[in-house]
Amino acid sequence: MEEVGIQISQMLSDESMKDNGDVLVAVVGLFLPCEIFFEILSWLPAKYLVRCTCVCKQWYKLIKERSFIMKHWKCSEPVTFNFEDKVENLDVDGIIVQETFKKEQVFAGLILEKGDISCKYRLRNFTTQEILYLPNPHKDTLVIIGYNVSGEIKLMSLYGDGDKNRGRLKGLEILNLDRNDKWRPLKFPILEKCRRGQRLTYEIQPCKDILYCIKQDGHGSNFSIEVCSLDMRSERFFNNTLPLGLFTNPLKVFVFKWNGFLAFGDIVEEKLNLIVLEDHKMHKWSETKIVIPLTFVKENPDLLKLIPAFFHDHKFWFRSKQRDDKVMFTYDTQSRKISKVFRNSKRPSVITFKRKAIGGDI
Repeated sequence: MEEVGIQISQMLSDESMKDNGDVLVAVVGLFLPCEIFFEILSWLPAKYLVRCTCVCKQWYKLIKERSFIMKHWKCSEPVTFNFEDKVENLDVDGIIVQETFKKEQVFAGLILEKGDISCKYRLRNFTTQEILYLPNPHKDTLVIIGYNVSGEIKLMSLYGDGDKNRGRLKGLEILNLDRNDKWRPLKFPILEKCRRGQRLTYEIQPCKDILYCIKQDGHGSNFSIEVCSLDMRSERFFNNTLPLGLFTNPLKVFVFKWNGFLAFGDIVEEKLNLIVLEDHKMHKWSETKIVIPLTFVKENPDLLKLIPAFFHDHKFWFRSKQRDDKVMFTYDTQSRKISKVFRNSKRPSVITFKRKAIGGDI
């Protein structure tokens, strides 16, 4: 290895090679395989990785590959960003007005923004500041949810029936940034069963590339919860029904995330009782309830006014009742320590856009 290092240093010291990045990388590549470059670059901070695209064609091509972008995003440490609204000039019939783009969602190192005048949606990479304008979704769109499916960016639009007061879910549209120029409608099975007046809510589980839509129906002993899971990879739907008789008061059952899986639970006598949907494709629920004593909540006054949000990697995450609150708290079940986490800490990404707009002019 020492001899190899001496040979590389001698080659790099050659004055004729100093200004030629491609030649330098080719020389080093004789001694270091591409897999080593891949691993080393994947651990670089995003802001430095952007500069690396200018070193040579080989690195530029590598950094633009989908597999590398996904690997780098998973290796990246969360960085705190100040997600401020963006104010830009907009030409309206020859008159320049200022439009504010407000943050809708942050995912995969991207910010989904919506203009307050044009109602245009766009994606912005908060590391590179590249912007991609999206085609207009359904006019009654309630929310747009973004997913990073193995490096492939997909957006899901959930739209209502036009009644802003009720906000009932009516349908879904999907947009694949690499394959679509416009939104594609998806036939949502659970909506076909939903009668007028039923309460329909949805729960998001981006860790597993799944959109859960939860339908609650009936009263008393006839109360039931049906889960319709949309697998974002295959774009297929799977239906599951929560087994009856698991909870004494179904009206107090809430949705919870347990180690990346959808769960339902209630709190009885300072104990959290959970039933987990372990495999939505095979309709498999956990065989027994998971029972977690919550005595630590009583012992820590800071947690009393908070709501359990999810459990992951031996940590309970709590949020305030105001979902837009910028702070969450974690309780480590091993160390028994409470930590404050700022929600604007996100993993950066080097995702780039091949165009400025999809489906027409900006």
